[in-house]
Amino acid sequence: MKKLLQSLFVLMFVAITAIAQERTITGTVTSSDDKLPIPGVSVRIKNTTKGTVSDSNGKYSITANSNATLVFSSIGYETVEFSAGNKAVINAALTSDSKSLDEVVIQVPYGTVKKTAFTGSESTVGASSLQKQQVTSVTRALEGLVPGLVATNGGGQPGSGATIRVRGVGSVNANSSPLYVLNGTPYNGSIEALSMDDIETVTVLKDAAAAALFGSRGANGVIMLTTKQGRQGKAAVNATLRTGWMTRGIPEYQRVDEKDYYELMWEATRNRLVNASGQTPAVAGQNATNTLTSGTGLVYNAYNVPGNQLVDPVTGKLNPNATLLWDDNWSEVLFRTGRRQDFNFNVSGASDKSDYFISMGYLKEDGIAKFTDYNRFTTRVNVNSQVKDWLKAGVNMDGSIAKQRNNGADGTATSNPFYYSRMMGPIYPVYQRTATGAFIPDLTYGGNTLDWGRANQMGLRPYAPNSNLLGSLDLDDSNVKPTSVNANSYLEATFLKDFKFKTTLAATYYDQYLTRFQNSLFGDADNVAGRSTKSNDRQLTVTFNQVLTYSKTLGDHNITALAGHENYYFKQNFLSATRTGFPFPGTSELAPAATAEASTSYENNHRIEGYFLNANYQYKSKYLASASYRRDGTSRFYKDNQWGDFYSFGLGWRLTQEDFLKSSTWIDELKLKASYG
Repeated sequence: MKKLLQSLFVLMFVAITAIAQERTITGTVTSSDDKLPIPGVSVRIKNTTKGTVSDSNGKYSITANSNATLVFSSIGYETVEFSAGNKAVINAALTSDSKSLDEVVIQVPYGTVKKTAFTGSESTVGASSLQKQQVTSVTRALEGLVPGLVATNGGGQPGSGATIRVRGVGSVNANSSPLYVLNGTPYNGSIEALSMDDIETVTVLKDAAAAALFGSRGANGVIMLTTKQGRQGKAAVNATLRTGWMTRGIPEYQRVDEKDYYELMWEATRNRLVNASGQTPAVAGQNATNTLTSGTGLVYNAYNVPGNQLVDPVTGKLNPNATLLWDDNWSEVLFRTGRRQDFNFNVSGASDKSDYFISMGYLKEDGIAKFTDYNRFTTRVNVNSQVKDWLKAGVNMDGSIAKQRNNGADGTATSNPFYYSRMMGPIYPVYQRTATGAFIPDLTYGGNTLDWGRANQMGLRPYAPNSNLLGSLDLDDSNVKPTSVNANSYLEATFLKDFKFKTTLAATYYDQYLTRFQNSLFGDADNVAGRSTKSNDRQLTVTFNQVLTYSKTLGDHNITALAGHENYYFKQNFLSATRTGFPFPGTSELAPAATAEASTSYENNHRIEGYFLNANYQYKSKYLASASYRRDGTSRFYKDNQWGDFYSFGLGWRLTQEDFLKSSTWIDELKLKASYG
């Protein structure tokens, strides 16, 4: 009994001592080159699976005992180790390591490959670069980050993406947009539905050697998006709030004021009378003065002197005794400084067998044009699990609900505020005035009465009569409500040491409900008592593929090959109806409207079946070769012409691996590549 008690005492003492040695170690990881913090650095205890990663400020926290050794590692930097000892704070400065270029892995069709072994043309942008861009869509963030990529802003509407061209314009009639691939499968959903905070990398594949494995769909280039996954270590909780303001990037055009406008219009009228009617300059000048603000002229007189005395018939100059009665600025009332708010929250982590990433986000973006905005809710769940030593499974799911209010018009339409405010002469007021220039109260809606350019107000305005965008855009309703749900699941089995078989099933559901309503009181549709169009665009995309991969290293030779099969299914249902004749204001729904003006519907079905092969060869990690082949069949062509063949070849030579450059300190990587496809 005595020996038993002694043994228990010793065990308790050892346990208490071990516990006492456990403590929390904190610190910051920085770059030895520029002293800036490095996020995403792996910090683990040597010879264990316990670890964490540094946050966006390079800070980390880990629990370890005094005998532990901390290992700091990150792609692009040399790995360093520190003995924990009795330290409570350990700061690590990492040195850049050009050799680690061999470890950089990029996304390619149906897999990954080391950047140094890739024979195609690609550019990869990471999360750290993307998050510096305060934009709604990842397409806007790529501008200026990817060489050769052309991005145009797409109009600037809140919530809109950029128009991307990777390989120029490939067809006069067909779409020239690149193929988007999300987590390994072609993606037909809305790019704007993806939260910028969820994206880990964007890889742009430019040439045929890179994109041929996707067949004809890759003809305009391929943009591959991968979303974030959980990292090993304790669970990480991140919350971000970004807010800012948006204004015009380029100043508005300079415009003439009321005085210059009257003088220039007088000169134009006089010259027309001289050249077209054969009048003498003196007679034409007097007639131009007499008709300047008449019913056949500009109609409006913004000064306190009679219209036929406003401009001198000889000099064409404004009467010096004239006093301006109003000075309204259409740009000031139709535009504003837009505010942007972006909230994101995510939880991520990983254990020995699984990892997870869960996020939620809300975005509110006001346009610089009044009555335009964008609201979006997003969520994502990414889970991966090592079910067995030979079997891995995972699922990526995301969803988005949004509402976009827009002007509903562009180009030279009078309901386009950009065009309207520039074409409207400065003498035409926003608000109706009395003969002395005083505002007229609006007894129905409150505030001041708007001037609609009607004959029963201040006169029939020559440009855009019966319109006032400050009023009509408020009464109209132009919006789009897109809903997107995307799911991607996979199973990956490893067998016979060198083989992997992966099957992926992905589905995307997209629904867009559109409203275009013109009010019944004022504007373009008051003659038909209002007009409303409702449309619904519903799309379902399903992709199912199976890929067998073989990878083998034999001495100086490395061979990687894959063979696969893919089914693609797309279904679209579209429905639209327009009605006019609303008995009362305040609703855009079609039921109360009296007259059916137009309606249509259609269904679009498309199937693709493809078989593909790819092989990559390396010799001494110096000489590279690759080949791809895909045979696609599509339902869009007649059965005798349904199938097409797509192929590519690529060669590469890593000159920095040659003896004459291997010891060079001024070149990290130099590779000569050639491809055809």
